Amino acid sequence: MKKWKFVYMKIMKISDLVKGAWILGFGCCLMSCDDKTVEMKDIWVDPGSISLNLGLRTQIAAIPIPIDATDQELEWISENSDIATVTRFGIVEAVAEGSTNIIVKKGTLQKTIPITVTDPVVIPPEKSSWLFDAPSNIGKAAIGQDLILIGEGFTSIDGPKSDNKAVRIAKGSHFEAFHGITPNGGGTKVNEYTMLIDFKAPELGKWYSFYQTDLANNSDAEVFINPGGSIGVGATGYSGSVVEPDKWSRLVISAKLGVWFRYYLDGELIHQTPDLNAIVVDDRFALLEKVILFGDNDGDDADIDIAEVTFWSEALDELQIKKLERQR
Repeated sequence: MKKWKFVYMKIMKISDLVKGAWILGFGCCLMSCDDKTVEMKDIWVDPGSISLNLGLRTQIAAIPIPIDATDQELEWISENSDIATVTRFGIVEAVAEGSTNIIVKKGTLQKTIPITVTDPVVIPPEKSSWLFDAPSNIGKAAIGQDLILIGEGFTSIDGPKSDNKAVRIAKGSHFEAFHGITPNGGGTKVNEYTMLIDFKAPELGKWYSFYQTDLANNSDAEVFINPGGSIGVGATGYSGSVVEPDKWSRLVISAKLGVWFRYYLDGELIHQTPDLNAIVVDDRFALLEKVILFGDNDGDDADIDIAEVTFWSEALDELQIKKLERQR
């Protein structure tokens, strides 16, 4: 019995060797076990096209054909990295709205993956807007009614971009603006709105006025830049962030009276009023049918440069305001 067992074991071992040799041979047929260089013939990719929301990422799978190609390193390219970027691992990030192509290549082999980036954030239509691009008609409206000029201190100047203009408003002069918003927010006045202002303060150390709700101009403005460069007013408090002088900036005021009153500078939240008693419905910060722009009752309205003023009838949220900044 022992001798038979020994022989059986030897037979099993020989059988295993034969089986292993067969498997090894089969594998060599698939993967070219010799020392020859295996040339890449094609590249398989998945997905073949991409639709991606702004700010999200995804990965493209790319596999060389044959899979045992000697040199498997691939090159990844974005035709427009302002819209979508790609890493050497095929990870794609959507950075701006638009369409472009991601290319993966090896020598003359190439696969192109179209990508479309969309932004799910929706900005409502503007109610009124002024761009100051007509030197002969400073108050001309892009949307809504023309501005009413109060005073003589209006000068057309170059805007923040080479293809647009702006206006310099001298101390003591201001606009009256029909914003086009009907009463809302649970009161008899306009209690919910957003105001966008592209501005440049030539220097710090002075007071600059943005807007005033008292149409008789008998009161302080509602929002200032103070001499230290902070934005706000006593009732709402001032921002910790400071305006950079002689630089074009964008202020967005999002007002939902009774709920919030927020200041954004260049797309970033810089202050939110902590005291809701200061922003009650139909009170100081509520709008009548018109509003005074860049005026103040007692001289706290130094010369200021303005490239755009736009109103919305809704209090835009942070995502919407960031989208405005991207479109700037």
